[in-house]
Amino acid sequence: MPLPLATDNQLAVVESPNLNLTLFQTSDPKELVESARKMAVELASVIDQCNLYLMIGAKKYVELEGWTLLGSMLGVFPIPVWTKRIFNSTTGANGWEARVEARTRSGELVGAAESMCMDSEKNWAGKDDFTLRSMAQTRAAGKAMRLPLSFVMTLAGYAPTPREEMDGVGPQARTRPAPAAGPTAPPFGGPVFACKWRNGEIPKQTPLSDPVVTLQDLESYGKWLNDKLDDPAKKGYRAKNEAHIQEVRDEYARRTEDQSTPEQEPIDADFEDVPQGNLQA
Repeated sequence: MPLPLATDNQLAVVESPNLNLTLFQTSDPKELVESARKMAVELASVIDQCNLYLMIGAKKYVELEGWTLLGSMLGVFPIPVWTKRIFNSTTGANGWEARVEARTRSGELVGAAESMCMDSEKNWAGKDDFTLRSMAQTRAAGKAMRLPLSFVMTLAGYAPTPREEMDGVGPQARTRPAPAAGPTAPPFGGPVFACKWRNGEIPKQTPLSDPVVTLQDLESYGKWLNDKLDDPAKKGYRAKNEAHIQEVRDEYARRTEDQSTPEQEPIDADFEDVPQGNLQA
């Protein structure tokens, strides 16, 4: 609302700044959640492809690079404020403590954290002084980003705690766990390919929403599924796969409606040469 400003005997009108209430540029709950879900899908595809997490138990803990990727999507960045040397007179341990703040490009503070790294820790005993200082900053940066952004990371299917905070906790593995028997969902949920596609370039269980999947892939996959519905050798196939074809069509529609997703060429929203009576409306 305009605010009056007194100057001598006159009044001047000053417009108040248009402040965004959230990082998602909206205060509408439904729009915010939908934006967060879409962001989680894209985030998960990069984190999994680049292997930016460690398995600790049954959970995936994302490394700082994954958190800064999420921050870049929302315009939030970790800013180191200070580091200081610390000494534990009781144990004789030396180390460093650091403070990092999470700020937007406009300088707005949205998160902050302090963390330390000591040479008494199992994984850091005997390490050079500069590595202790660096890890203190890394841990503080991850935690500062976690405070405002962990809900998006959780929507993407990962633990809400940065991997660096779990240093030395439990058995850790960078390799992904063996897939469970039968169909599994991607880490962020949603339908997946039931078989290999595009000569094996798209592995089985790849999410339909994965960026590597093009509109042409969805179209050809939908046609192939539809052709199998009337195969007499596939008894019981129809009830199961009509629903899957609808999932393919839904993803196709989402892609074409999403103006932020560039596509090479527009394609008819219905699969060409496919009898529409075999597809759910």
